Amino acid sequence: MAVKERKFKGRASRYNLKPFHDKTISYSNAQLSLQTATDFLNISSSGLAFVAQEGTTPEFGSIIKITFPIPEQSSLTVRAQVVRLDSYRRPKWYQRYYNDKDELISEFVVGVHFLNIKRENQKQLATHLFRLIESEKKERREQKLVFFKDGLKKSYTWILLSFICVLLTALSLNLYFNS
Repeated sequence: MAVKERKFKGRASRYNLKPFHDKTISYSNAQLSLQTATDFLNISSSGLAFVAQEGTTPEFGSIIKITFPIPEQSSLTVRAQVVRLDSYRRPKWYQRYYNDKDELISEFVVGVHFLNIKRENQKQLATHLFRLIESEKKERREQKLVFFKDGLKKSYTWILLSFICVLLTALSLNLYFNS
């Protein structure tokens, strides 16, 4: 029985960064003689995704060096392999990159898989991301509960009237069938 090659590498849970997170990374490879700084979109303990402008986009399958901030350390530098390249279109309100002719510059989402991250750094990153994901889940649950409670408060009179109508209907049906 032949073993099939997997389409995707195994990946850990991803965390989508929020505007208040430090989202700046720098990367370089053999094609780029200088380090390029950009924003990254999401991160997991096995890789991350970032935005690259046309001309600074690494090739699919290439190995790049990435430096990014992690908690309890100033930054972490690892080698990573490019495993995803897709065109990226920012929301209209967030489009900010224009060339000399005032045209929008093409951007790409670059997904990378970490190659040489130390086990303790990967574990530290995974623990931090787990905490972030769990706190976000808790926050969403609390928001849903508040929304539900607010909805009950606002529609309290309608709920009460509906209950009275159902109760009166049940009583009248009971009187009708018992007489």
